[in-house]
Amino acid sequence: MTSTIVKAPRMPKYHQSPRPPHSIIPMSSQEDFLFGAIGPEVDSETESVLIPEQFQSDCTCKIVLTSSSICVLILGFVGGIISLYAFSILYLVQDYSLDRSCTSTNLWASVIVMCVLFFCNLTPHNRRNIGDGNKTGKLVYGCLSVINISMVVWSTIELYNNSIACPALQKSNIYTIALMWFGLYLSSTIICVCVFISLWLPQ
Repeated sequence: MTSTIVKAPRMPKYHQSPRPPHSIIPMSSQEDFLFGAIGPEVDSETESVLIPEQFQSDCTCKIVLTSSSICVLILGFVGGIISLYAFSILYLVQDYSLDRSCTSTNLWASVIVMCVLFFCNLTPHNRRNIGDGNKTGKLVYGCLSVINISMVVWSTIELYNNSIACPALQKSNIYTIALMWFGLYLSSTIICVCVFISLWLPQ
């Protein structure tokens, strides 16, 4: 009985394209990159992950877009605050006599106090002040929460209770500015209270 030997066909050799240029990053940072189904390429000598230039350019674009968006938001916020202060001063001067004619409300005074006290919210706070268990951060945001809540309560009384007796004042520009300050203080109150509560939560 004779046996025949059958040779297995050779698998075709696929052409391997040259590797694109790479940059080397430490192994500890390889979880920060997404490679899909191909998986990361590791340099056997340096034990480092090789990142293609495509991923580098994508990361650079994301960083640029994020930084630009943050700058636009900061500039818009600063511009809005400056405009609010400018119009507040203008309407405080224009509507002073109208507010004095309404003896049942102190809306004019409340707008001035809100303009002055809002600088407390604009004061830059050191990041270490809101660190874990830091008493300074708790004191700062506790005081800011009390100030903002007090101004929200006062402006609510002036806008929706004391000004009812003066229809002309409700149609004035100072009433509109007071509404804008009320919304701004309400937002600041929510933020400060949330930060203050988070400082007391166990980490």
